[in-house]
Amino acid sequence: MGAGWECNEERRMTPNPPLKEQATANQQIARAAGTVMFAFIVSNLVGLIRGIVITDAFGTSSDLDSFNAANRIVELLFNLVAGGALGSAFIPAFTGFLTREDRSGAWRLASGVVNLVFLALVIISLLSWIFAPFIVSEGLYLLVPGSDPVQEALTVSLLRIMLPSVVIFGLSGLVMGILNAHQVFLIPAIAPAMYSIGMILGTILLPSAWGIQRLAYGVVGGALLHFLVQVPRLLKLRERAYHAYLGLR
Repeated sequence: MGAGWECNEERRMTPNPPLKEQATANQQIARAAGTVMFAFIVSNLVGLIRGIVITDAFGTSSDLDSFNAANRIVELLFNLVAGGALGSAFIPAFTGFLTREDRSGAWRLASGVVNLVFLALVIISLLSWIFAPFIVSEGLYLLVPGSDPVQEALTVSLLRIMLPSVVIFGLSGLVMGILNAHQVFLIPAIAPAMYSIGMILGTILLPSAWGIQRLAYGVVGGALLHFLVQVPRLLKLRERAYHAYLGLR
C-alpha cells in the first residue's frame, strides 16, 4: 500500500514532458507573434512618415507618376525571378534540412540558391537596363495613361537607377528566409522599415536639384539597408558555410 502510494505520488509530482514541451512551443510562438506584430507596427509608422515626406516633396506630380511606374516594373522583375521561388521552394526546403539536422545540406542548398538568384537577377537587371526604353514604351501606357515623351524618358532614367535594388532585394529575401528558418524574426521583420528609411533619407538629404531622382536613389539605398540590417545576425549563425556552387541540391 505504502509503495503504491509513493509511486502514484511520484507520478503526480513529475511534470509530463510532452505537456512541458508543448508549453515551451506555445511560448515561442507567442513571442514570435509579438515580435512580428511590434515590427509590423514600427514598419507601418515609418511607412506613414515616408508617405508624408514624399507627398511634401513631390506632391501628385507627373514626376511621381513616372517613379511609381518605374517602381512597378522593378517589383515585377523581382517577383518574376525570385519572389515566388523564395516562398514556395527555397524556404520550405531549407527548413526541411534543418529539421532533419542536416545543416551541411541546408547551407549547400542556400549557397546554390543564392548563387543562382544572384546570377539570374544580375542578368535580368543588365538586360532591363539595356532595353529600358523598349520596356517603358511598351508598358508605360498601361501604368500611366496619357504619358508624354518627356515623362517616358524620365521613367527610363528612374528605372535604370533603381534596377540594382532588384539584385539587392533578391539576396535580402534569401537572408530573411534563412533567419526565419532559424527562428530569428525581429531583424527580418524590421527590414521593411529600413527600406522606408532609405527612401526618406534619399528624399531629404540628396540635393533638391536632383528632383524625383532623389527618391529613386533612396529606393536603392533602402534596399541596401534592408539587406545590411540582417547581415550581422546572419554572421552569428555558427554553422553557416558558403559554397561556390550552382544548383538546388
